Amino acid sequence: MSGRALASMSPPCPAVPTDIESAHPRRTCRRDVRVLQSAPVSSALPGSFAVTAPLPAPACPDPAADEAAPSSWAPGELALARHDFLAGDLTAAAARVKRVLAGLPTNPAALRQLGLIRLVEGKAAEARALLLPLADRFPDDPDLTVALAEAVWVTESAAAAIPHFERALTLAPERVAFRLRLGLALLTAGDAAAARRQLEQVAAAQPDSATALTYLGMAMLATGVSVRALCVLQRARSLDGTNAAAAFQLGQALRELGRTDEALPVLRDAVALAPTQAHLRVGLGDALLAAGRPDEAAPELRAAATLDPGMGLAWSKLGETEQLLGESAAAAVSFGRAVALAPEDPTLRAMLGNALFVAGDSAGAAAELGHGMALNWRRPAPRGEALRVGILAAPGLVNTPTDYLIDRQRHIVAPLFLLPGFRYPCNRIAAAHDVLFNAISDADAAPAELAQAAALAPALGLPVLNPPAAIPHTTRQAMAMRLAGIPGLRVPPTRRVRRDALPEFAGPVLVRSVGSHGGHGLQLADSAAERAAAVAAAGTPEVYLTNFVDFRAADGCYRKLRLVFVGGEMFPVHLIIGQHWLLHYFRSSMATTPAWRDEEAAFLRRPDLYLGPRVGAALTALAARIELDFFGIDAALDRDGDLLLFECNATMLVRDSERPAMFHYKRAPVRRIREAMTALLRRRADAAITRAG
Repeated sequence: MSGRALASMSPPCPAVPTDIESAHPRRTCRRDVRVLQSAPVSSALPGSFAVTAPLPAPACPDPAADEAAPSSWAPGELALARHDFLAGDLTAAAARVKRVLAGLPTNPAALRQLGLIRLVEGKAAEARALLLPLADRFPDDPDLTVALAEAVWVTESAAAAIPHFERALTLAPERVAFRLRLGLALLTAGDAAAARRQLEQVAAAQPDSATALTYLGMAMLATGVSVRALCVLQRARSLDGTNAAAAFQLGQALRELGRTDEALPVLRDAVALAPTQAHLRVGLGDALLAAGRPDEAAPELRAAATLDPGMGLAWSKLGETEQLLGESAAAAVSFGRAVALAPEDPTLRAMLGNALFVAGDSAGAAAELGHGMALNWRRPAPRGEALRVGILAAPGLVNTPTDYLIDRQRHIVAPLFLLPGFRYPCNRIAAAHDVLFNAISDADAAPAELAQAAALAPALGLPVLNPPAAIPHTTRQAMAMRLAGIPGLRVPPTRRVRRDALPEFAGPVLVRSVGSHGGHGLQLADSAAERAAAVAAAGTPEVYLTNFVDFRAADGCYRKLRLVFVGGEMFPVHLIIGQHWLLHYFRSSMATTPAWRDEEAAFLRRPDLYLGPRVGAALTALAARIELDFFGIDAALDRDGDLLLFECNATMLVRDSERPAMFHYKRAPVRRIREAMTALLRRRADAAITRAG
């Protein structure tokens, strides 16, 4: 999740005087499943709703008060109630107010004081019931109006509270705290631009307020001015080094700018300042997850879920982390907790379904995935500027990763899982999408789902990128044959064989399980005995055998490059350099070798210069033979300067670096790939509309 998403809020707890907040550190209010913002504290609410004139100093009760008319002793009793309230003794304050109401049940001052007490206690519904009838009686009371706004925010929504905040601010425009609350309500309701205007006025009035600057920084992040937000949040942090919210939002600003390495220590500081605030731990856990450190993210997310079991985002992020750690059963439990909190969220249903599938519960997976898809079709997003993209997918983790490939901020993306025996309402599906992207990209791993998708896609009548019928021709063996004979391209022979019928291969051989990716289980065998051992270790009935070509360069290093093609146009993704033939970032010393990073940056800037004209021509010929809208290759330059092909298919991962501060030069190339995919999706959708019209 991006830093901007982490800055989004749901109804915060009601604003109360600082002394009352500190007197009640355990006060909580229910939050939406995606809350990650701490409850803001301001002095927006008055210290008391008991009287409108200055209060006298509290006096001891009159011993004869019980026998006198309530109207004679009620003002003093309410003054004492206010004193108890400000001292943090809500129980004593409530008892005094109730004593007044026992004698004067319709006393408005007592009702207002009780409403405020209930609001601070977190009983927003009761507070609203007490305050709402008083609004018409006291239409010009800004304190009552803002208290009602707080109660409405918690019980209904920020959007519903905004008119009340606006009314309070109209009545008392000098009350800066009211403007702060209005700004936060606008930000929560999604009107970041209006929120920013209000919060800029607050910051101008209180330039040395860390709280004001923190929330202004949040609004700036939400409106996309990340660099300015960073400056504002750094100022807030310098003003108050103990402000956990300022540290948290500064961390989010750094993440938004791709500086996750710098964000992590700041987010750790935020957690240290407020270790019991669950949303801070979720923010830190999410950043660690983005940095490729799920083992460190897991304890933070488990702590967050324990601190606030009602925070769905803590459970869903914990589930993602557990999946990455290979703990599928635990992930299913975590996703199940998230679904229980938001049963109508189709994305959570999909996450739970995939976790159940990987854990071996196919029936449970099908039920959850089917339920999630039905939720999308039942309430389809309206056709508009944002394209509605359906992702054809197989259950589990064998699909083309699309999180970075397809821009979620510019598209409405929903999965369309292929499930055995499932009846697909084609008309409803077609009405819910503008274009489809087939992510079932490995013919070896999901042949049944590919066949099902190939039958379903034409029935939907939607344009499809990477048609399912084209994927079976992209297996490792098929590609080795299809791409043979291109000048400047070297394609080692690859064969799919049964483990009990191994052919003779001359020289070293790479052995891999059918359907495996990412180097998992890939072994280099130099002898027949090593080959037999590698095949036995593969654990699958069939394996791929590929002749190994030593691609070590003159400097003794190995280099693996990745290119992807979007609509026939080539884009560089990475160049990994290391001292072992099996190359991935986590296996390489790229992070500690600046010269290698400089070489990768040069490749990403001008791959044509790096590869040369002969390889460029070979890539053009290669692209002409592949009938896919999106695919990629992993390859290397051999000692003759030809391109040595490792694989060519649509399973390729495109993503930003897990260490964006160090690998900052990767952001622009990934952005260009995403923009090319956006343009291709738009062209296909528009062409379909033109044909239909």
